[in-house]
Amino acid sequence: MSYLLNFMWGVCLGAAYLAMLWGSVKVLLGHPQGARYHVVLAPVRFAVLAAGFVLLMRQGALAAVVALAGVVTARVVVTRHARTSQEVQP
Repeated sequence: MSYLLNFMWGVCLGAAYLAMLWGSVKVLLGHPQGARYHVVLAPVRFAVLAAGFVLLMRQGALAAVVALAGVVTARVVVTRHARTSQEVQP
């Protein structure tokens, strides 16, 4: 697998992790037992991320490092997008 594909895999993993985190926060804020669901969903988020990295480690350590760069890139993009959308809304 090429490093560009590893990077994109990392971006997808990061986006999936952050989407699950956002869904978990929405449940936390909108459900009477939201804290319980949030605690249950935390290991699920981590398991999805860890499973992706385990698959990437089969390609070698460098593939995992490149994918980690993709995860960090996804986090930066999502964080900047969230800040921009907060500034636009009153």
